[in-house]
Amino acid sequence: MKHPFRNCTVAIIFSFLLSFTGCQSKEADLQTEKLDSQPEKSNPDTDFSPDFLTNAHWCYFTNCDETISFGADGSYCYYCACGSPVGDSDLYDSYTYDETTSEITLYPKGEEDHIKVLRYENGRLLLEFTDGIKEFFDSDDLQISNAVPCPYVDADQYIGNYSSCTTVSEKDGHIFTTAPSGTDTDSSDFLTYLLQEKLSTDVSFFEWNVLSPESDENNITTQSYEELSFQQVEELLKDTAQTAFVWYNNHAEIEKIVFYNKLPCE
Repeated sequence: MKHPFRNCTVAIIFSFLLSFTGCQSKEADLQTEKLDSQPEKSNPDTDFSPDFLTNAHWCYFTNCDETISFGADGSYCYYCACGSPVGDSDLYDSYTYDETTSEITLYPKGEEDHIKVLRYENGRLLLEFTDGIKEFFDSDDLQISNAVPCPYVDADQYIGNYSSCTTVSEKDGHIFTTAPSGTDTDSSDFLTYLLQEKLSTDVSFFEWNVLSPESDENNITTQSYEELSFQQVEELLKDTAQTAFVWYNNHAEIEKIVFYNKLPCE
């Protein structure tokens, strides 16, 4: 005797198997899509948080000081003294560091997601961003912070986008000795910050003098700005160290120096 529901039972089981296989396929597709949407994982062999980044509050001295922070937990922030983020830095909140390339990658990934470490030496950190190169000092270092590292001037036509404000103490051919601005280069306390820096082949020199009145009766400030030759720079550095705004290229070579002097006038 034929069972009237045998064919129906087989059909139902077959239909269920097809449905189950389809669900598994869709689930696999969703898992693949989810994995594709996640950011790339860092490479544990090369990516880590090095002490030289995490053990300092790195500050770029300007008329509104900028602090960049790399946490040992991979956290990241970059803000100015007024509390606002620098540029689009608030789009990123974490980072990894690749020791083989000296490159910092910011997350979530975006158009501007890399910072290159050009140099870390003598307590000075030189970073290349997409829009320029800046040198940072540890703001927790009282030797530096008490030295008044940068004259608070605001004149983009003369010093816009400078890399660092330094003290240039001497010149030996195409090698300059520099230190954080405001430091006493004759004091042994500051020897650890001195760097012998190479000049680029197309380096240029300028002198910017700001003449400010000693009294408030005549509050007109005059300025002079002129290009200098190698010989004039040697004369300038012969007797005393000079405050200077410096620009670096991506080889950590000095490509421009503007010597700054604020002079009283009657």
